Amino acid sequence: MKKSVNIILSIFLISSIFLTNPKNSYATNTVNITFDDGTKKIIKKYKKNTTISLNYMPKSPFKDNKYHWFSGWYTDKKLTNYAYDVKLKKNRTFYGKWYTLDAPKIAISYSKDRHPIIKTKKDNKYIRELTIYRATSKNGIYKQVAYNKTSFTDRAVKKNGNKTYYYMVSSAVFTGLEWKYAHSKILKVK
Repeated sequence: MKKSVNIILSIFLISSIFLTNPKNSYATNTVNITFDDGTKKIIKKYKKNTTISLNYMPKSPFKDNKYHWFSGWYTDKKLTNYAYDVKLKKNRTFYGKWYTLDAPKIAISYSKDRHPIIKTKKDNKYIRELTIYRATSKNGIYKQVAYNKTSFTDRAVKKNGNKTYYYMVSSAVFTGLEWKYAHSKILKVK
């Protein structure tokens, strides 16, 4: 009798292993989501068929002196298909997009009547402010002479005049949390 009970229990245990529905196990009720920010990958587990907001913000991986800010997550490596609220049905990878605020470029040419024309440009669509400044000494106080213009003719100054002037351009972005600024090199007009 004891032997038959052991056989029945053994059959029951073996059949329960094979008859267990794999959809009820934890492993098949979760998905692995990979966040690839361009320099490292982080894998997180989420419950299958849930909708999540992709609000994970990685720290800047860049070690240069430029300002970088994170723009969001995309479903493709070419960073063309933006994703925010996503229903998780299977393992997926999301790719992070970064923007860089470079120092603005500055160039000076002259009008026919020898007024300096300061030219600059926005290096990306996120620049909200572009300001042209002038000073009377390189380390002096720079005063704003134009705001949000990519070309400015300074009619208050003439080339080959008695004074030397210095120009620089400042660009600014708002990251959603704070303003960040970058400044051009300084150019001299004499």
